Amino acid sequence: MQEKLKQAIISDGPNTRYFQSRLHELAFYYSQLCEYQTNIYDTHLQFRPIHQKDISRARDLRKLHLALFHESKSEELAEMGIDAKEVTQNIKTAFAQLTLGKLG
Repeated sequence: MQEKLKQAIISDGPNTRYFQSRLHELAFYYSQLCEYQTNIYDTHLQFRPIHQKDISRARDLRKLHLALFHESKSEELAEMGIDAKEVTQNIKTAFAQLTLGKLG
């Protein structure tokens, strides 16, 4: 199940063509979630209602998203114009909002 979810996260979506890459798209969605505190991009990020109720599933999903922007990839991401630290912080904030503060 984890592999299927990972593929869903990294696979191009209907809006990916408007971005330089899927990572740029994900970074944008997370910046918007944190700035406007909206859930409009939940489906694009694979957030489901179960993630609000089941903290362990939310934690697993958060790990998958954080792995994409891990600090070991920060140099490569910086070359792409993505600030890995900012995105990582946005991911943590988004999951804290998703789980009503249970994941911080």
